[in-house]
Amino acid sequence: MRTFTWRVYLGAGLTGMLAVSALVRMVNVPLYNHFGADSVLEGAAISPAIEEVFMSLLLVLIVWLAARRREVRPSAVDIGLLGMWIGAGFGLYEDAMFGRGDTHFGDAARFSVLFPMESKAGGLSQVGAGHLLYTGVVGLGLGVGVLYRRRWRFAWLAVPAGYFVAFAEHASWNGKAMTGDAAPS
Repeated sequence: MRTFTWRVYLGAGLTGMLAVSALVRMVNVPLYNHFGADSVLEGAAISPAIEEVFMSLLLVLIVWLAARRREVRPSAVDIGLLGMWIGAGFGLYEDAMFGRGDTHFGDAARFSVLFPMESKAGGLSQVGAGHLLYTGVVGLGLGVGVLYRRRWRFAWLAVPAGYFVAFAEHASWNGKAMTGDAAPS
């Protein structure tokens, strides 16, 4: 049984594209200006942390409200899907902001507006799902950790694990792009 309608998912995507992107930009631009454009610390550590925290705020609110309900509750997968929609919306904003996405007929693709993203890394093509995957993992971790905390003793570990996996993947992708290992063409 589906617990969320398409309107909820569309709203989550638009929230990621419009509201979350504005909040991230408001916090991240002063840090970007302070550290400079070539700062690997800001681009590969601080920026992904800020983005993941702000993208998960809507998920935290939804999980908190869902945990209070007894009759009909979303599953952890529903929360993961919401996270994917938020991440996809934010990814569309970020790709448009940085001018990513284009048709390509060569062997190295640019970062695409469509998911998954592909780039060239050390002679090999590399594919990643970007913000869609990162926020989906955070949502799944929040869903399992909060909604199933009474059913499984160690379910709470899914929350920090989800954040860690999402941050590590996001930071490694940004770090590769900044150091030129997987830079977009």
